[in-house]
Amino acid sequence: MIKKFKPLLILKLRFIPSAVAITLLSVIIFATGQQVYRQSANDPQVQIVQNVKDILMQGNPPEALVNENKVDFSKNTSPYIIVYNNTGKVVASAGEVNGQVPALPSGVFDAVSKGGDKSFTWQPMKGVRSAVVVSKYTANGQTGFVLAGRSLMLVEERIMKLGLMVLVAWFVTLVVTFASFVVSDKLKKKFMS
Repeated sequence: MIKKFKPLLILKLRFIPSAVAITLLSVIIFATGQQVYRQSANDPQVQIVQNVKDILMQGNPPEALVNENKVDFSKNTSPYIIVYNNTGKVVASAGEVNGQVPALPSGVFDAVSKGGDKSFTWQPMKGVRSAVVVSKYTANGQTGFVLAGRSLMLVEERIMKLGLMVLVAWFVTLVVTFASFVVSDKLKKKFMS
């Protein structure tokens, strides 16, 4: 009875390195795609921050950069800006969540002051994630900070779809590879006998 199952066991053992390689490649493909999606989500905000800093350095007041139409970034994917003074107090804001401008994590302004512009994922409340860029500016002898952000809703939907595609491709590749081991084993036995 053991001899009957021995070829199948050997086949499975020979398949393990291929399964590991297929799994590792699938993880690498997903991680690469996820990072490309996430990092490119910062690109518009980098440009917006620079434009806002240029406008402020021309002497325009922060309040002139925003209008009455606020972007609730828990529901809307439009970009938004928030201007802070040098102590981190909101001076002008086009972004909000449920009618309020959420507070940034502690240490953001210190990190920007010490190390330049910072890009990160901001989650002011559960289920609300935003790609933000924060930069320091100096205009008319005053310093402050500019934040440009955009909801990650669409990016996260794309990442989920990518994950599903990679998962399906991983499974199909495992099945096809295992089937090719079985077929090659049978052909080997046929031609060797």
